[in-house]
Amino acid sequence: VVESGGVIRADANTGGNADDLAFSSNGRVLFKTGSVFEWNNTGQFGATNVTYFQSDAERPVFRLSRNIGLAVGGANSLVVRGLFEANGNLTFAGAGVKIFRDGIIGTGTITQQSSSGPLQISGTDAQLGGTGTIILEAAGLQINAGAQVLLVSNKTINNFSFTNNGTFNCQQFIVSGSTLFVNAPGAFLGIGSADG
Repeated sequence: VVESGGVIRADANTGGNADDLAFSSNGRVLFKTGSVFEWNNTGQFGATNVTYFQSDAERPVFRLSRNIGLAVGGANSLVVRGLFEANGNLTFAGAGVKIFRDGIIGTGTITQQSSSGPLQISGTDAQLGGTGTIILEAAGLQINAGAQVLLVSNKTINNFSFTNNGTFNCQQFIVSGSTLFVNAPGAFLGIGSADG
């Protein structure tokens, strides 16, 4: 059990197995709310037909701390049952959907290749924020129906579309950049700016 405040850090990925520790299929390790799996190397982590973290009840963090040189992703889905904190730069590729249940934050730049499936936020207590820019391609970024996302800082998102199908509460913060923001029918957008 990795308790709140605990960090397991992968400083290398010799043999390509360092990420297996955090896979949902690994029944021997439970990451609790507030714990961190930190990817602190430049190698690719598993990102196709993979779910990170076992529990739907816990809220751990997958933290990327270094730039990843090669694109990650593949034909099948990537699911992070936690918060994705990208403090290094990375590029997503492959047609599989990339689902970040508890949202996306961090200082790194996330780039979506034209081959990539959509980036999705699915949780009911999720976050979006951080100084890092998200650069989208046609599949875009989506807040799923039923999801509730809180904007925790100003966020720059460029290109293509960012679609809200759920609840997006911006508080006093803004989403800037060249992306087309779409608030789908039935979706809720909350803003805290006095200027509207």
